[in-house]
Amino acid sequence: MPNSEALESAYGRRSTAGDILILDSNEYIFGFTDPQSDSAALLKVIKDYFVIVPAIVVQEVTSNLAAMSSTLPKIFYGLLNDPSAHMVRSYDEPPEELWLKYLDLGLSEEDAFIGGLAEWVGAKFLVSENRDFLRELKTEAFEVVDAPTLLQKLAEGEVVPAERITKV
Repeated sequence: MPNSEALESAYGRRSTAGDILILDSNEYIFGFTDPQSDSAALLKVIKDYFVIVPAIVVQEVTSNLAAMSSTLPKIFYGLLNDPSAHMVRSYDEPPEELWLKYLDLGLSEEDAFIGGLAEWVGAKFLVSENRDFLRELKTEAFEVVDAPTLLQKLAEGEVVPAERITKV
């Protein structure tokens, strides 16, 4: 299992200062399938912010988008691979104790994995339309918000853009 040193090496800095975002699968799925949604609006501006994309999210988004259209996964990978975007795919797993912590809070295995990873990397926000995350997950490690709330926080300057994040 990766340790904090591996995380520092992979991301170039210790990720405890905040300003890191994790988007749940549904943000990408809604964003690419409903151009009028808040999720779509979020995807238009997200490349200016530091986003960690867990492998489990990549798999779920790719699978769901492929079932709808052969071009949607290509658009998704275009965003992930955009050289001007600050998106990092994570193949790491959170420590088992964090995964178990979020399982104990009543989340599904996949949601517990994402919650554990969010805490492990020091994410400031976990963005989701998932009612389980939004209603049931109460943690001091990060804030769970939906797309409209994050868009408001971005507009109000509550999230520092990636360009202003420095290496420690």
